[in-house]
Formats: sequence, C-alpha cells, structure tokens
Amino acid sequence: MSGTRHSDTHVEYILDTETWLGPYGDTPFELVEEVAGLIVASGLKARAFADLRPAQWSKLIFNATVNAVAALTGLPHDRHFAERGHRRPRPPGPRPGRGGQARSRAPRASSCTRTRGR
Repeated sequence: MSGTRHSDTHVEYILDTETWLGPYGDTPFELVEEVAGLIVASGLKARAFADLRPAQWSKLIFNATVNAVAALTGLPHDRHFAERGHRRPRPPGPRPGRGGQARSRAPRASSCTRTRGR
C-alpha cells in the first residue's frame, strides 16, 4: 500500500493494495500468516508469501519501468497526482516535437540594448 503520512494518526492512502509479507531469516511462515491476519483484521489488505522473492522481483521490475517512463515523459503515474495537477519537471535537453533541436538559453537583446549605440 502507498500513502502520504500527515501525522502519527492520519495517513491518506493513495494505493489501496495488499501489503506483501514473507519470512525473513529464521521467521516461521506461521508467524507471517498471523501478522497478515492481524493486518487484515484491522481493515487493511495483506498477503502472506512463503517465499517473497518472486513478488519482490516483479515489484522491482514494475516500479523501475513505471518510474522511468514517468521521469522521461513527465506524466504522472498515479491518478491522484494527475487530479491535483502535479507535474514532474522535464529533464534538460531537447523536447519531443522540436526536431531534436534544443532551445537556446542565450538571453535575447531587448530593444533598449539594440538602440543604445545610436
């Protein structure tokens, strides 16, 4: 699950998805199942895995892809950010639709500058 922490007692959930749990080290799977059950009993979503590694790899691949596309395009990858009008800053360099030409950053001369020598 994903959310924004506003205080110790207030979290605004952005993605209401399962929390994935798995055994770590010598933790027995039965304890993992018990913890997942407590999370579900509290009204949230949870899922216990006997081996969490496949789920971790799928999440890593998914997040790496989605975050890279969002960073390159400037498009929000979550509807909550899109609704609020949040935009990520574009990376420097040429922008799509400009024929690969980067915009010149040199200052333009104003009319005052051009007439100064007269």
